[in-house]
Amino acid sequence: MKKKQYFGEFEVVDDDFSKEELEAIENDTTPCETLGYFKANGETTDEILNDLRKQIKERLDERKKKMYSFRLKISTVDKLKQKAKKENVPYQTYVNAILEAAAG
Repeated sequence: MKKKQYFGEFEVVDDDFSKEELEAIENDTTPCETLGYFKANGETTDEILNDLRKQIKERLDERKKKMYSFRLKISTVDKLKQKAKKENVPYQTYVNAILEAAAG
């Protein structure tokens, strides 16, 4: 089983693209069809990339956060910090995941 890695609030996942392909996508130097994307309804590469950027922005907007304050027992927080450390996950990310799962 792969160990999860986190960068800030984002989970790092393996990619199907090579480093060169990712750089080409980022720099818009390789047509999408070369990377296995298909143009739908005559969309240009720029239109496809703009659509992908829009989808990424929408996902990031879903992850917006607001600060809240809770009164918790010190022992509870200490236990949560220990579990987060054992999972190699930042403490606040760990607590956020627990609360999100509980909220359904």
